[in-house]
Amino acid sequence: MMKARGFGAKVEAPLNRFLDSLPRAAFSVGGRRIAAYRATVYLSALVGLGVVIALSAISGLSPTVTSGVLLVCVGAVLLLASATSLATGAEAFTFFHYQILLFAVAAAFLTVLGEPRLPYMDALAIGFAVTHLLGRWGCVFAGCCHGKPHRWGIRYGGDQADIGFPRHLVGVRLLPVPLLESLWILGQLVLAGALWFNGTPPGCSFASYVGGYALGRFFLELWRGDDRRAHALGLSEAQWTSVALVTLMAAAQAFSESPFLWHVLLEAGLVVTAALLLIALGAKRKLWLPTHLAEVGLLVDRLANASRERESPERPVVGVTRCGLTVSSSLMRLEDRTSECFALSLKNGVLSSAAARHLGRLIVACRRARGCATLVQGRDGVFFLEVERRAEHAV
Repeated sequence: MMKARGFGAKVEAPLNRFLDSLPRAAFSVGGRRIAAYRATVYLSALVGLGVVIALSAISGLSPTVTSGVLLVCVGAVLLLASATSLATGAEAFTFFHYQILLFAVAAAFLTVLGEPRLPYMDALAIGFAVTHLLGRWGCVFAGCCHGKPHRWGIRYGGDQADIGFPRHLVGVRLLPVPLLESLWILGQLVLAGALWFNGTPPGCSFASYVGGYALGRFFLELWRGDDRRAHALGLSEAQWTSVALVTLMAAAQAFSESPFLWHVLLEAGLVVTAALLLIALGAKRKLWLPTHLAEVGLLVDRLANASRERESPERPVVGVTRCGLTVSSSLMRLEDRTSECFALSLKNGVLSSAAARHLGRLIVACRRARGCATLVQGRDGVFFLEVERRAEHAV
């Protein structure tokens, strides 16, 4: 039986109700509707700019230089946003890309001016951490950067689908990865701020935030469910970026003016080790990449709907994913309930029990089922999943 038990069952309902209250496509301000995502991004940017200005003033840094750094950074962000919009035909804000751009542009500008880089980079890092923390709530509202299907999660509706959220995931519970990421950023912000207020040498807050965020982002990517992102050797583009950033921060500890921070070296070691492990797993992880999980969800929906439309729904309909996962679907109608029956196997290999359980949970989540689900192991690596759908929950 695939059902929540014990403490998890008690927490699940109230937690999910809270998460379901978070999505919104727009805010109403003075009778006008403003897109929630855009409003959150703009507000977070303004707050972040204010934090940088305040920290620079407290540190005794030149207001002229600080203003110049911020103007150059804002100009670079607007240029990248415009180029992205022209190239893709859609407005998009990728915080990780903007973070790298801001730090690179600021460092280059300060170098040209002949100003010390690290004091300004500390203020900029803390300010951007505030922007990133608040900006992630725009992702929570809109459904971008969403997680994989899970029984503990957030459900998005048609309003979010109208602004780009995948329609096949409407009503499916998804791990609130942007919310988890905002909590991680809060922790890194507190650490970077503590280092700054305790008078540590310039560069500590910057190195701590960049390395710490990269560590969290690397592992949070394992829970991401949005499939429109590049992967290579089993790692996402953001994971490769995280590896590069923590390696760069660790190298700076030994070969540059950046102060020594032991936890940055530890973060680099964790990320690089994890990356090598994930690359070594290779083919075993293909089933769990977001692109394949999205393919499984679409295939299951298509097969289940095809079964319902057939004159003999008890006869299975079969489909195969690009990774060789074979799925068949049929319908079993009884007096008090309707059950969707699925068979799972691998075309070239044997499906493990652990993999079957994970896929079973994915299918239950994608089918928005609230009844019981039973997974039974058959012969030759074939697993059978029965998803009970009472009349009021049938789709």
